[in-house]
Amino acid sequence: FFIRTYGVFHTTLIAAAINAVICLVALTQSRREVRPHVRPKEQTEPSDSSTPSLLFLLFPFLSGFIGLALQIIWVRTLICVVSNNTYSFSIVLADILAGLALGAWLYAACGPSRATQPTKALVFLVTQAIAAVAILISLGLFNQLHDITLNLSQQINNNHWFALGLVRLGAAAVVTLIPAMASGFATPLLVDLLRNQTDHSPESAAGIVFSANAFGSMLGALTGGLVLIPLLGLSTGMVVLALAAVGAGLVLLFVVRPAGAVRTTVGVLVTAATIVAALLLPKELTLMKWYDRFENIEGELLFYREGAFGTVAVFQLGEIKELTINCIEEVPAHRDAVATFKLLGHLPLLLQEKPKTVLVNAVGGGITLGAVTKHDVTVDAVDIVPDVRDAMHFFGDENGNVIDRTNWRLIADDGRNYLKVSPRRYDAITADATHPAAAESWMLYTQEYYQLVHAKLTENGVFVQWLPLHNMATIDYLSVIRTFRSVFPETLLLFTSRYTLLVGAKQPLPLTAEAIDRRLAEVNAEVRADLEEIGLTQSQDLLKYIIFDGPQL
Repeated sequence: FFIRTYGVFHTTLIAAAINAVICLVALTQSRREVRPHVRPKEQTEPSDSSTPSLLFLLFPFLSGFIGLALQIIWVRTLICVVSNNTYSFSIVLADILAGLALGAWLYAACGPSRATQPTKALVFLVTQAIAAVAILISLGLFNQLHDITLNLSQQINNNHWFALGLVRLGAAAVVTLIPAMASGFATPLLVDLLRNQTDHSPESAAGIVFSANAFGSMLGALTGGLVLIPLLGLSTGMVVLALAAVGAGLVLLFVVRPAGAVRTTVGVLVTAATIVAALLLPKELTLMKWYDRFENIEGELLFYREGAFGTVAVFQLGEIKELTINCIEEVPAHRDAVATFKLLGHLPLLLQEKPKTVLVNAVGGGITLGAVTKHDVTVDAVDIVPDVRDAMHFFGDENGNVIDRTNWRLIADDGRNYLKVSPRRYDAITADATHPAAAESWMLYTQEYYQLVHAKLTENGVFVQWLPLHNMATIDYLSVIRTFRSVFPETLLLFTSRYTLLVGAKQPLPLTAEAIDRRLAEVNAEVRADLEEIGLTQSQDLLKYIIFDGPQL
């Protein structure tokens, strides 16, 4: 609501202001008198009453590490269920925060705060085992969850945003709620354990535990996406994290002495049962290995990779190939799409004299890139998911085997970020992002992005962007055009069967038949043949696509 109403910048200011108000209110509250801490009678005197051992701090560290690594993997997987849009992360995060709050409340209500240290250590192990088993069971649920969510969404006709949000919130909760509750329960338990072992006040003990937990969370967030997913994959990564949680609980049980024979036996049995569950429960994630989840079309899987920045898959459906990233169709290789991709590459180079440098933002199957590289230009191709390079050869017929060309380089980066930091200016920039509703692409349809592109174009440079018609409300479609027009007064809107293209330039575009025919005559034979494949041999073949120019828009 806030982003849509006030924009990203002002929403950030609003959030900061709310945080400041909360801080000021907290400062006005009188501090309660802290009662002296009384250790349970069964507890022996601590060896060091002021400094927690580094070994103990390992447990809140691991709790944070596992929790955030899991969150990264959950978000990557659940976008196939809750859809890859601007609020997908919010849905998953809301469920996790709710679970943490419920777990902490549960500990406050009935946690073993007055139990002995060994008993608390055993409860910690059991809590981790419950979380681990829930994670392992969720691997089988993932493959069914989408169909359940889709059926419920269809029953409410996908019309009421609040009801649809609740359905997706519930779907994510099936996977995330129990592990999050276990984490929320375990953190105050570790605070109590630290207080039992030292003379720290509640505030000091909580600060120590939460600092170790936060440090682990930071490393977990980095490791989950950059190491675990590309190294182990989504499924195996979740299994490893689940077993690591149980392993941490078992180690704590033996660290806190005396464990006792009964507690040790129970702890070992709980750990063994979790390992057996990990061996016996189904662990394969097939959710991302189906082409069209909405029409239940499987297709033949030609390529599949779970990389650090996205899950890339290529499917064969009859004579048509499709590339998906994170379950979103990116490259449909049907005739209309291929013609649009090629026009996206050729158009900015036909609307100016002697272009030399080009930036292609979003590579996909390389069809637009292949069209551009046929010209006598050097190309920087930027994609936030570099694994698409290994999938491009499946589209060799459509992209002209661009993988073998030498006049381009792949830059693994976010396209907007690259434009910000790169000192280069370009004669042509193309943007073939995913749908504006997608979580990773909406910012490429903002005024800030268009201003950045405008600044990076040469004086006669041309910018072309794909703008879909499907799944776009009329007001959203028109708002994108108006935003584009506010930065590029020299604007064209082209209609290509199923899609539209926005063209922007700093200078008036040469739209006369004579000028375009001259440019068509100047291109090399390879470009001419590629244009003929999409039915573009003379100026009228190009001009027919234009439905509005700047003043009409």
